[in-house]
Amino acid sequence: GGRGLEVLSLAGCSRISSDGVRALLSAPLVKRCLRALDISRCCRVTRTALLLPPTVGLRVLKAAGCQNLHEVVMQLPLNAPL
Repeated sequence: GGRGLEVLSLAGCSRISSDGVRALLSAPLVKRCLRALDISRCCRVTRTALLLPPTVGLRVLKAAGCQNLHEVVMQLPLNAPL
């Protein structure tokens, strides 16, 4: 079997909320495997969706056109390359 879900596009899904994104990114398998997430044009997503611990493996985040997302603050693991 594969590692799990690595890339997910929710672009344009107007019913996706911050709570939904946060729950998705907090799920153990997703937390380990997901590398790229596109939440572009998800109008209900705010910065609270992305307040996550540095253990999340997300490397690519696309969030163009998110009207309620004004800033993103993500903690990087101590060993993250910059």
